[in-house]
Amino acid sequence: AEADELLEQMVQALLRIDEGDEDPETLNEIFRAAHTIKGSAGLFGLDDIVNFTHVVENVLDRVRSNQVSIDKKLTNVFFKCRDHIEALVQSTQEEFNANDELKQNGLALLQQLANWSDSPPPIADVADAELNNLRDQTHKEGCWHISLRLDEDCLRNGMDPVSFISYLNTIGEIKFITTITD
Repeated sequence: AEADELLEQMVQALLRIDEGDEDPETLNEIFRAAHTIKGSAGLFGLDDIVNFTHVVENVLDRVRSNQVSIDKKLTNVFFKCRDHIEALVQSTQEEFNANDELKQNGLALLQQLANWSDSPPPIADVADAELNNLRDQTHKEGCWHISLRLDEDCLRNGMDPVSFISYLNTIGEIKFITTITD
């Protein structure tokens, strides 16, 4: 219910921007809605929503800090992203398991956002069959060493390192964790 309200606020603010509203508070309203949706999704382990919304939020933050200017093209992508977030949220109401079409749509939108983002475009997920093959192969061969480097602003941007660890624990058994704080 909270996400539905925030998505409605987001679309209303996007409509105002589309009509020429240049008030910075309108953009802040969109950012806060996305940030709150992402944070709430993170509490429930809804990683597809968290990961997608994080990229949207990153681009919104760049617009807010005048690193990127908002135009009709970007506004249209934001409308599509808002609709995609809504689809992801609706899928949670059906015991969340983002289907392939939804994932592909999200990936296409993230590729579009890459034009305005300061991070590289995402790559497609490994197909489930390939992932299962990797799991079997890894199980036979031993353990993997995975290094995860987080941006210094990851917590401020709503990314919880524990969610990464939780995800990794769903695809394998974590044997050892070392934190390097350099």
